[in-house]
Amino acid sequence: MARIGKQLSRSLPASADVESDMTDQPPAGVARRRRIAALSAAVLLAVGVRVGGAQDDLPVRQFQTGLTCAADGRYVEALADFEAVIALYPSSSVADNALLEIARYHLEVTQSLDQAAEYAGRVIGDATYAQADAAPEAHVLLARVAMARGYTAENLDAALAGLQRGLGLWPDAAAVPQSLFFIGETHRHAARLDAALDAYDQVAAAYPESVWAARASLGAALLRARRGDPVSAMAELQRVRDRWPESAEAETALERITVLHRLYIRSPERAFGQDGEPFSTRRSPRIEALVVDGEGRVFYATESGVGALDPQALADAPSGGRPRGLLLDRRGRVTAIVGGSLTARDESPVRLSVPQPGERPKELRDINAAGVTSDGDWLIMDTDEREIHRFAPTGAYRGMFVPVRAKRLAVGPDDYIAVVARDNSLRLFAQGRSVGEIPRRGPNYEIGDPVDLAFDVIGHLYVADEKGVFVFGLNRELMLRFPMSEGMPGAPQKITAFALDRFGRLVVADDDAKQIVQYR
Repeated sequence: MARIGKQLSRSLPASADVESDMTDQPPAGVARRRRIAALSAAVLLAVGVRVGGAQDDLPVRQFQTGLTCAADGRYVEALADFEAVIALYPSSSVADNALLEIARYHLEVTQSLDQAAEYAGRVIGDATYAQADAAPEAHVLLARVAMARGYTAENLDAALAGLQRGLGLWPDAAAVPQSLFFIGETHRHAARLDAALDAYDQVAAAYPESVWAARASLGAALLRARRGDPVSAMAELQRVRDRWPESAEAETALERITVLHRLYIRSPERAFGQDGEPFSTRRSPRIEALVVDGEGRVFYATESGVGALDPQALADAPSGGRPRGLLLDRRGRVTAIVGGSLTARDESPVRLSVPQPGERPKELRDINAAGVTSDGDWLIMDTDEREIHRFAPTGAYRGMFVPVRAKRLAVGPDDYIAVVARDNSLRLFAQGRSVGEIPRRGPNYEIGDPVDLAFDVIGHLYVADEKGVFVFGLNRELMLRFPMSEGMPGAPQKITAFALDRFGRLVVADDDAKQIVQYR
């Protein structure tokens, strides 16, 4: 594969330093708090401008108290304040904003889509509120709810129609850059790449100081990478880092630029290098699964339970049972597959069953593969089933997802699904339909029996057999193999599981060497 480092050196700003920036990353919780604080500050500013000298007005002060509580993560208190504004002061100047904040809370925190849609719908469904300043963003939020229900053509069309309606009604509203950004998102998820880029570029050109311009640049960079132009993608990501250096968007840009740098700029021989000393597993049974959470902590599953490389992380590890696998749930919590249920720390197990016509639901007893979609739904494969089934985060049955018997599955960006089928074939799915296979044998490579697979944040697919990890590009062609040869220093001898962190770094369980090794 041709290397493009010289092109990049001319495209990136002089301040780019990917290698040094890969250390000391902030945890995922920091990014979440930054987003909430920035959002609350923006809303406070908007309300303060609108009410002018009415800061002594009780509903306004109660609304502002709610925003402060939300920014601090005290959601119960925030919700109480917003509900009080609606109940006690339904005609006040901030009642519509309180409805919007409750809708936002249910979309972004509880992920209760029905409640989010209900509260946002109350804003645009009331003759008074529909003319107030929260109405434009209520249309955006309803569109986001539609997308969160899954990237089906029906949901994406509904989202796009709502966004365009909001723009038509309020062409000068503060929510316009947000509307344009999500128009780009709907087109991206619908694979209308030219239309998506047009919308992203419009945000960046017309609203260059807005946070939505940063998010549009992230989206545009992702599309440029998928179109085979990683140089332009990295340059755009670096501009986000330079322009908004303390933002959550800059952190996301670093994640993506690091993956692209590793796969497209480094030589294949240097794509992955051992990072630190291996973690010995000589006193543990065989490692069945690995996962890395948003804070970079490594967890592993054996028949004895769930362990962690950092002993302090064990406080967040699921306990009990004999886990078959590990994954992160919609909130980023480490979740273990135990029998027919999913278990997270300090949470009641999510027990799953499949409806049977005219009979009692069939309880799942032996889940051997699971994944999480972008809207938080579980994709579940049980040994006794012939299909992957879809369940709500609560465990409610949603329906059959795809008719395939899988040993392993991975969910990628835009809910692309890769599975290792029972016959060891590598199959790909999107929106519940088959979109092709990855050949196990191709020019200059041959994959033995696949043991694990995963997507990175860009959408490259990583597949492991016992001897190595194969990385496939967005065109489904092999990009590189790690290690390049079995005699390579630090090469794993018998891989049983692997995981990627959000920067595309590898963590490998080596059963012969009885160790877990991290590669950066």
